[in-house]
Amino acid sequence: MNKNIELPEDWEVKCLDSISTEIGDGIHTTPKYVKSSDYFFINGNNLFNGEILITEDTKCVCEQEYNLLKKNLNSSTILISINGTIGNLAYYKNEKVVLGKSVAYVNIKKDFEKRLIFYLFQHSYIKDYFKYELTGTTINNLSLKSLRKTPIPIPPTIREQNKIASILSTVDDLIENTGHFINSYTLLKKSLMQILLTKGIGHTEFRKTILGEIPLEWEVKRLNELGNLKGGSGFKIKYQGNKDCSIPFYKVSDMNIPANNIFMKDCNNTIDEQIRKKLGAYLFNENIIIFAKVGAALLLNRRRILTKPSCIDNNMMGFEVINDFYKYFYYYLQLIDFGKFVNEGAVPSVNQSQVGEIEVAVPPIPEQEKISNILTNIDNLIENKTYLLDSYNFLKKGLIQQLLTGKIRVKV
Repeated sequence: MNKNIELPEDWEVKCLDSISTEIGDGIHTTPKYVKSSDYFFINGNNLFNGEILITEDTKCVCEQEYNLLKKNLNSSTILISINGTIGNLAYYKNEKVVLGKSVAYVNIKKDFEKRLIFYLFQHSYIKDYFKYELTGTTINNLSLKSLRKTPIPIPPTIREQNKIASILSTVDDLIENTGHFINSYTLLKKSLMQILLTKGIGHTEFRKTILGEIPLEWEVKRLNELGNLKGGSGFKIKYQGNKDCSIPFYKVSDMNIPANNIFMKDCNNTIDEQIRKKLGAYLFNENIIIFAKVGAALLLNRRRILTKPSCIDNNMMGFEVINDFYKYFYYYLQLIDFGKFVNEGAVPSVNQSQVGEIEVAVPPIPEQEKISNILTNIDNLIENKTYLLDSYNFLKKGLIQQLLTGKIRVKV
């Protein structure tokens, strides 16, 4: 923990216990569960971005159990994970929940701004303190004693506290609204894909096929009639880890990089031409569609597009479309669940022959272009908003670091 943090002279550092009316944790026994109820049992993984997340697998308790086990939660309460996922946070907003032992509740005194304390829990100063105080060998644990002693920098007046919290809340609102936009357009894209890639644009006559009804002018073809499929290459460990060469060498995990949501723009490994020849690695051209062919990643049905000549590892496969409208097939492949074609065995896998035999609906090339342009425009909107969301999150992180230690003072 950084004990030498610099604060304005008129700020104080108080223990969390001194600005709270009560700090406690959840139950240490297993509650009785029921199949369905309006009362939910939550742990630290149910706390996310200030909200209590109730998911399909959240266990329910009956009303009697809830009344017996509920804590003194009120409008001043902040919930924080103290076991496992340390530091997950949520405001309590009158939800009917029973807290597990991994969740602590902190009731803030009326003389202090609850939102300010909530944001302070996200400051590196507090996070460092939590790390310093952790116990446990297999699972991290933050004791209530340590939580109560958490050092909290406090501006001198409630008006300044309110002002700082309001600024950060405004940024949070921008983040939330942008997230809603992204989610809405992502759902729109999925709906349009289902319509455009099966019914096309403006058709009135359809015919029955093995794929269902498709426009009269469309054809049904196998993927191996439309392009070339090829698996990736082995990648010896001794050649991994270099990021300064000219040829990207993508592994399945590279599809998780945020910049690689559609196009493969970033990578963790590169090689030069000499190493490529030593490995016997095939060099895929740009605009090749790549995807996982082995393991759990195959079942995620993620598709990506190469932006430059690259190599891929032997857990992946590439599809080179014969015509120029590779984007149409990039979207179409997202509709296909490769899990339906996997080989039997402990590890799911598909081979080139299996993928090549997959049948798809193929419009005339002009319609392929129109469909892919519509979906690309939506992707561009989502991507632009995603960049904006990243900017807001970066802004919030910087403001938390500066405002909550008085590096930037607000006028009140």
